[in-house]
Amino acid sequence: MKNDNRTQELVEKYIHKIEKPNSTKIWYRVHIKIKGHIYSKSYLSLEMARTFKRTILKHVKPT
Repeated sequence: MKNDNRTQELVEKYIHKIEKPNSTKIWYRVHIKIKGHIYSKSYLSLEMARTFKRTILKHVKPT
């Protein structure tokens, strides 16, 4: 269970926000900050945004 808590902490730390910019289409923009660098990507579906988030977090090791 401790590992799950650590993972949640990493989510809170690295995922700044998922926002929906005002547009005719709904885009979900994911922002991730890792070691001072911000990576962002846009998706048309929330599920794809979540998948991207999970994929990145797999590579973020607890320090």
